Amino acid sequence: MRNLLVEIGVEDLPASQCKEIYNQMLDFLPKILNEYRLVYKDIDYILTNRRIGFILDNVNEYQEKSFIEKKGPPVNKAFDINGNITNELIGFLKSVGIDLNSFSKDISIEQIEGIEIKRIGDKEYIFYKLEQESKNIKDILPDIVNKFISSFRFEKTMYWYDKRVRFVRPIRWIVVMLDNESIEFDILNLKTSNSTYGHRIFSNKVLRIRDVSKYTEILREAGVIVFPDERKNIILDSISRYELKNDVKAVIDDELLDLLVYMYEYPVLVESNFNEDYLDLPDEIIINVLINQQKFIPLKKDDSIINSFLVFKEGIVEDKEILSYNYKKVVEARFRDSLHLLEEDEKVPLASRVPKLKNISFYEKLGSLYDKTMRIKNIAIYLSDLLIDDTRIKDSIIKAAHLCKADRDTKIVFEFPNLQGVIGRYIALRQGEDQIVANAIYEHYLPDSLENPKFPSDYPGIIVGIADRIDTLIAFYSIGFRISGSKDPFGLKRTFAQLILLLHNFRLPINLENIFRYSYNLLKDKSYSDKIEVTVPFSTIIKDLKEFFFNRVEDNLKLEGYRYDFIRSVLHVLFCRYKQGIEILEFINDIFNKDEETLKNVALLSKRLKNIIFNDYFRNINVKSELDFDCIFKYLYRKYNNIDIIDYPENLDFIKIDKQLFDNNTEFELINFVENNKELYLNNISKAKYEEAFEFIKDLAKYVDNYFSNVMIMVEDKKKRLNRILTLYYVFLLTLKFADFSQLSFK
Repeated sequence: MRNLLVEIGVEDLPASQCKEIYNQMLDFLPKILNEYRLVYKDIDYILTNRRIGFILDNVNEYQEKSFIEKKGPPVNKAFDINGNITNELIGFLKSVGIDLNSFSKDISIEQIEGIEIKRIGDKEYIFYKLEQESKNIKDILPDIVNKFISSFRFEKTMYWYDKRVRFVRPIRWIVVMLDNESIEFDILNLKTSNSTYGHRIFSNKVLRIRDVSKYTEILREAGVIVFPDERKNIILDSISRYELKNDVKAVIDDELLDLLVYMYEYPVLVESNFNEDYLDLPDEIIINVLINQQKFIPLKKDDSIINSFLVFKEGIVEDKEILSYNYKKVVEARFRDSLHLLEEDEKVPLASRVPKLKNISFYEKLGSLYDKTMRIKNIAIYLSDLLIDDTRIKDSIIKAAHLCKADRDTKIVFEFPNLQGVIGRYIALRQGEDQIVANAIYEHYLPDSLENPKFPSDYPGIIVGIADRIDTLIAFYSIGFRISGSKDPFGLKRTFAQLILLLHNFRLPINLENIFRYSYNLLKDKSYSDKIEVTVPFSTIIKDLKEFFFNRVEDNLKLEGYRYDFIRSVLHVLFCRYKQGIEILEFINDIFNKDEETLKNVALLSKRLKNIIFNDYFRNINVKSELDFDCIFKYLYRKYNNIDIIDYPENLDFIKIDKQLFDNNTEFELINFVENNKELYLNNISKAKYEEAFEFIKDLAKYVDNYFSNVMIMVEDKKKRLNRILTLYYVFLLTLKFADFSQLSFK
């Protein structure tokens, strides 16, 4: 067993890309090692801003044994009736490199090295099996290192000696060692060796590695900690000790932590501060300057930002006071600039900035930011009319929608785009705007995270946030952009996921299809912008959006512990009545726990209705040639991500059942029961009286069961057959108002 070291020395890597580089290594390196049949105990991953590599602990000196096995023809086809070899077997032998002419004529097939006969089931087959050569690791290291380097994928690459050879940064040295032995070979215009380099500032000289076991110690003495996890622990431990000593809390997220890990090869903590007067700035500006501009760590005490902050720097710190003073001056200069911009922006009323949004493009094919603001405002009015009764809240929603993008015209947002909303709220409050409106200007951007979301605190922020996201989705979809795989250049996947989070968190009774259609019509209205050319039909857009919605919501609800079939039974309801869909899902889950047998009976009958309508009738009879199909069968199952989901039946009045075609009392009994109880059933659903509504479904199931026992559906008379199918179709759609019980699965 030996230890293998591979280190690729590069010019400075962008810290922002290092986490992705590390994740790529975690993914492909074990696969490469497996491909080359290396047996080892563990992998230690090396990554700093100057070096990429790995150490294999206790790696075997030779490749693991492996066999090539290839299945050939069955024995009865490999030989003819006289026992002679057939062309099929000759062809197979040639494919594995065996030439029969090189053997004596009297040799049997089993005597050829690697040939075996194996039984599979009731047949015997010819197999070729041969042990592969186990090469010494030294012989395959050039291939492994080359494969390692070429396996990385980068958005932007550089070349340095040959345009055909590209990497994220030029490669300047390569170390390859087995224990104390330097493995030398030519690669990428370099010769591998045992020579590396220390820290660029403190020890930028050639270091000879005499043994792999000494590598990390030698580099540490030269100011380099090669393992990312170790640097991360140093950073976190330094912060924790400072927090404990000073009774403060550091403001640091995973993104900043990852940057610090890869910005420095030997991170050391320095404390600094700034003048307390700058605490009058909004916290978000202070945090933005410290984190986003300087990569410093703000501090909080009793949940309030204080005028101290932490900095990590490279290597040895000889005079912390001088360093602290320099950092203080850098930060205060940034704060002065921010304060000046803010004071200038406050002089202009926020409302007077809205018309100026005409000069800011939303997207070249979708008009200006002013056009978008007016669409948001209209959608917000549409939503508030549906959801809000209080006129004061409605007025706040409309005003917030009007002002929600106004801060995009300010100088400070131009300088710091990630502060939009924050600045709008700050200026609105300074100019005497109502707190609820000012909060909505900021909160309509929430949730800003899908992992740990924060939500708006009141209706104006909720409604304006939903309106903004709906407009963004429909606008980009209407000109041909869509959510597709991993490509999402305009953040549409994130936008829709945020919209779903808002619907779920606030249990809003919103019909997405109707609102999407309203938004689509606004885009087609030339009074908002004559520059927008809608090119995609709404039917295409809604199918795409439903597919994403169904897939996302199913995944979200599975994480909450709901059964997949229960979720699928209400997906069509969720898209059109989200609040109601969640309540019905919870009711079905409750019924399952209390009375599984009843739920099972309803599900079985629902499946039977579904099969006779959508399978037996639709597939076996050419209804499309006989009928005005789309008008008679308005709501159908459609495939989304290989899941069949039916349209939500908004209206059932289009179904016309002719009682004069009835010739069986059972037909009258079923339709009379439905007509006498339908309104109460629908009313119970709308008022969330789900137990009462489910009682109707249970009774309906008995009538339908009786109907199947006493009425022949597929009669020769086409009119009677269609009338009976429409009766069942009507009953089935009526149950879909509650749930699609045919989706439920039982053992």
